[in-house]
Amino acid sequence: MKAIRDRLAARALPAHGQTLHAFVLRLVEANAHPGSAWIRRLAGLPHTFATRPCDLAGLEAALGGAVPAPELAALASWPGPDGRIGVEGTRMSPSLLDLVRARVCPSCLAEGHRLRPAWDCRLLTACTRHGLRLVDRCPDCVGPLSWDRRSASRCRCRADLAVAPAATAAAGALPLLVTLEGLLRGDRQGSRPQGFAPVPTFDAAARLAWFTGTASDAGQDWRSRFISRPETAETEAVMGKAAAALLNWPAGVGPWLDGIQAHHGDEGLRRTMLRMRAALDDAVFRGFVDEVRQQLSKFPGRPAKGWAAVRGEELEPTWLDATATATRLGTTAAKVATMLEAGQLVGRFRRVGGRREFRICAASVARTGERLTASLTPEAAAARLGISRHALEDLRHAGLLAFVRPSCGNGIGSAYSPEDTDGLVARIAAFATPGGPLGVTSLCRVNRSKHRKLSEVIQGILQGVYPVHRLPGFDGPFSLAGFGVALDAVWGTRLHEDGSRSLDVRRAAKALGLATRMVPILVRAGCLRAAGGGHHGRLARNGVDERSVRNFRRDYVMASALARRHATSTQAVVRMLDDAGVAPVVRSDAARGVSAVWRAIDVAGGLLPDAAQRGTGAAAPGRRRRPRDVYPTSKPASARMPRRRTG
Repeated sequence: MKAIRDRLAARALPAHGQTLHAFVLRLVEANAHPGSAWIRRLAGLPHTFATRPCDLAGLEAALGGAVPAPELAALASWPGPDGRIGVEGTRMSPSLLDLVRARVCPSCLAEGHRLRPAWDCRLLTACTRHGLRLVDRCPDCVGPLSWDRRSASRCRCRADLAVAPAATAAAGALPLLVTLEGLLRGDRQGSRPQGFAPVPTFDAAARLAWFTGTASDAGQDWRSRFISRPETAETEAVMGKAAAALLNWPAGVGPWLDGIQAHHGDEGLRRTMLRMRAALDDAVFRGFVDEVRQQLSKFPGRPAKGWAAVRGEELEPTWLDATATATRLGTTAAKVATMLEAGQLVGRFRRVGGRREFRICAASVARTGERLTASLTPEAAAARLGISRHALEDLRHAGLLAFVRPSCGNGIGSAYSPEDTDGLVARIAAFATPGGPLGVTSLCRVNRSKHRKLSEVIQGILQGVYPVHRLPGFDGPFSLAGFGVALDAVWGTRLHEDGSRSLDVRRAAKALGLATRMVPILVRAGCLRAAGGGHHGRLARNGVDERSVRNFRRDYVMASALARRHATSTQAVVRMLDDAGVAPVVRSDAARGVSAVWRAIDVAGGLLPDAAQRGTGAAAPGRRRRPRDVYPTSKPASARMPRRRTG
C-alpha cells in the first residue's frame, strides 16, 4: 500500500455529483498518464469497475485514505438491490445508460465545466446549456470516445476535444431533451412544458419516449431498433419523432397513430398495439394507454387484437413474460427461468421453435418482489450467520439455503431471505443440548479446519447423526456461533445423500483391528468399497464405506484370524489353503507387512482341520490325507536348532 501511495503523486477529491469513472479520468489527467489502465493496475481495479461492484480498497489506498471506499462506492454506477442505477439522485434502468462510450460538449470543455453525469444517459443527446449535439467521436482519429483516455478534453490520440466541431441540436428534439433533463434533476414542475405526457419519473418518461420514437416508423425491425444503442445522431432523430407525439399532449397521439397506419397499414397498427403491451406494461403508463385507447375508438376499422391489447382493465396483466418479470424483479430473463425451475415463481413455459415462451403469474412476481425488498445480500447473510461467503455458498449448493434471486452476470447480486437463514438456525437449535464434552468447536469454525464441509456437518445434525451442543456465552439468536460439535464425532466421517456414512482410513483400520496400510490394499482388492471418487488411484478423504467395513468380517477372513482359530501359524494356514486350491483375494507379503485375505465362503469349502485334529495325522472329513497335510509337531529346541559341524 505504501508503494501505491508514493507512486500516485497527484491526488484529488471527487466533486459534487461526480461519477466514479469521471473521477478516475480526473486522476489520470492530474497524474499525466496516457490512460486509466495504469491507475486501475495500481489500485487493483477491474476494467468493469464503473458498472459492476468490486473492491475499492486499493483506490482508497492510492488516494492516501482521503476518500474512504464506501464514499467511492457511492459514486459508482452500480445496480442496487432493485436492479436500477442512481444518476443525479434519480433511479433508472441500466438499459438507459451507456457507460462504454463517452460524450462531451466542446463548449463546456472550453469554458472549464466538468462532465455532467446526465450525459451518461444515452437518450440525452444534447447539451441544454449551449444547444449543441454532444460529441461521441474524436474529430481526428474518428474513433468513438471512451473513458480510457488522457483527460476529459483530450482523446487518446492527443486531439483537443474542446475545439471539436459540434452541430446544433435538432430543434424538434431539444424541447423533449430539456424536459427529460428536468425530470432527471427532479424539477418536475419548472422544466416540464405545458402539455407533456402524464408520466411521473424520468425512467418512465425515457422509456415512453424511446418506444414512441422507435415505433413511429418501424416495421418488422422494431424490436432490433428498440433494444439497440445507436450513436448520438441516430438517437437524436428518434427523440425528434417522440417529441412530436409527447410534447403536444394529448393532441399529438392522434397524428402519431395516423403516421403508423399510413406507413404500415392496419396490420402495422395492430403490431404496434401488441408491442405497446409488451413495452409499456406498467401502471405509470396508464394515462398514455388510455389516450391511445380513446384515439383508437375513432378509427372506423379498429383492429380487434390491438383494441384488446390496450383495454384499461388489462393494464395489470395476470400473466407476465420473462422480460417483464425480469424488469420488475431487477434481474435477467435467464435467471427468471432459473427461479421458475426452482419453484420461486409460479408459471409455465412452452417451446416455440428454438426458444421458450414463459407465462409467469403476476401475483407470484409481486410476492417475490416483496421478499426481495427485505432480502439480504450474500455479505449480509454470511455476517448474520457468522460464517464466510465460501461457507454460505456451500450451504446453498447443499440445498440448506435457497436464494430469493440468483446472481446475474451484469452486476446484480444474489439475494437471500432472512426467514431462510433464521429458519436454518432454528432447526439446528431444536437438536441442541446445553453444555457438551471437551473438544467442542463452534460451527462457524468447522469450515476453516479444512477437514469437513459445514454443509455435511449440518446435514448430519439434522439427521440426528452428530450431536450438537449449545455453547455458553453466545446469545446471538441468528448466528451459528452459539452451536458446536465434538471434533472426534465429526472428523473422520462423512454423510451422503442416501443416508450412508463413510470413514477415513484411520477409523476404518481401527474398526477392523488392522494397520492403516491394509485399508487401501483391501479397497483396491474389492474387500472394502470406496465412497466417492479419488484422485489418481488414491482414496478420497473419508472415502471408505462404513457398510463394507461392518460386513468385512462376515464376507472375508484373514490369515491371522485363521491361525488363531486353528492354533497354528499364518504360514501354515497359507500353505494349507494353497494346497487345497483356495486362492486368496490378497496375497501375503511379509516384506510389506501385508496379511493374506480369503473369501469366507472359499475357506469354508477348503475345510481346514480343527485344532483337535492338529498333530494326529487324520485328514479332514471328505478329504484324503496326504503326508504334507500333517501339522508339524513340537520338538525339543535342540532338535530344531542346526548343529555345528566339527572337524
